[in-house]
Amino acid sequence: MIFKLDQRGFGPFKKKMVIRILPIYFLILIMVLFIIGIEDVTFPYLMVLVIGALAFALYNQVRKQRKIWETFELEMTEDEMIRRQRNHKDICIRKNEVTQIIRIMNGGLCIKGKDRFNAIFIPGKLEQEEDLLSIISEIGEIKEAKESQGLRKLLFFMIPFMALMVVFYISENKYLITGSGMIIVAFMCYSSYALWKTKMFNKKLKYSLIFLPVIILAFLYRIVVLWV
Repeated sequence: MIFKLDQRGFGPFKKKMVIRILPIYFLILIMVLFIIGIEDVTFPYLMVLVIGALAFALYNQVRKQRKIWETFELEMTEDEMIRRQRNHKDICIRKNEVTQIIRIMNGGLCIKGKDRFNAIFIPGKLEQEEDLLSIISEIGEIKEAKESQGLRKLLFFMIPFMALMVVFYISENKYLITGSGMIIVAFMCYSSYALWKTKMFNKKLKYSLIFLPVIILAFLYRIVVLWV
């Protein structure tokens, strides 16, 4: 049996997505403020450029999510469930390997299996949802997620990361610069590994990792220069 997302649910999903993304963009602006400094003559122009880039990124993200929403399919067979989406690899979880089922925002579901990198994320309500819930309830208990849990987890990682970036760029202490830089590099390496392993993100995002070595080398170069 194949399930598709209810197209009427994209509006509320988009609104909540924008509300969750805006705090991250605000943190990015704060970081730029600290790194550039408001007394810099180029500050007004750079701020306009950064705000414009963030606005375009937000628009692009909404546009991509619309395409994902329209092409989402969940196939339930006798033994497994398969998620299909445009520009994404299929995710397959056997029913007897399901470890957790969580009800998330907008009435969606997150189904986790043994592979923690490849959960099935259903972003909103599905057509014929009652039939799906009937099948899902036979696999395991559906737990309710706290409304702000995802945002708290994201901010838990984003705020320290932004703080490390500020320290790396504005500090004059080579020990602080080295320590913060190595943590940032380690975080980037782990994040790229997790991103490459998962099937939850599209191929274009994964291909963007080819630029990561250049960014890492830039961080390492600044650290090496301090100690030479």
